[in-house]
Amino acid sequence: MTSEIARKFKTSLVAVKKVRQLESTDCGVACLAMAASIPYCDARAVFVEVGISDRYKRRPFSSNFKDLGKALKAAGVNSRMKRFHDWNCVGQAAILKVFVRKNNWHWVFAGRDSELGLFVHDPATDLPSFESIPEDVMCIDFVAYRPSGCFIDIKPIESGNCL
Repeated sequence: MTSEIARKFKTSLVAVKKVRQLESTDCGVACLAMAASIPYCDARAVFVEVGISDRYKRRPFSSNFKDLGKALKAAGVNSRMKRFHDWNCVGQAAILKVFVRKNNWHWVFAGRDSELGLFVHDPATDLPSFESIPEDVMCIDFVAYRPSGCFIDIKPIESGNCL
């Protein structure tokens, strides 16, 4: 990896620290941690607090759009559901449903970086993914992620505005 690319890669994604899921069904917990910029253990506590942790005995911490929206709200993250048409509709930060196998989907965190463009943090892997792959950076091919239906758009916290 060239030193310039390495510097950009290491510094540009600092704003969104990648969080790995710990179990096969807690990708929503990891995505909440990334969206809220909180540690995994705090995101997991939010899931417990709002009653998502053990609702499905065989798939603990699994979540759907309603569940994840509830957890985001409890963590103080402003979000809304939007229809996915293409990658251009993804703003600064989002949580997307992507298919990994037939009838099996998974949450991933996506965002935009000022230098590297659109990226995906998949909580199931250590490797990032970029729309425009940086030279000499090991990553997952962007086309591996196939969002479908709706996604959760993460809105930045607005400060200084009083209503």
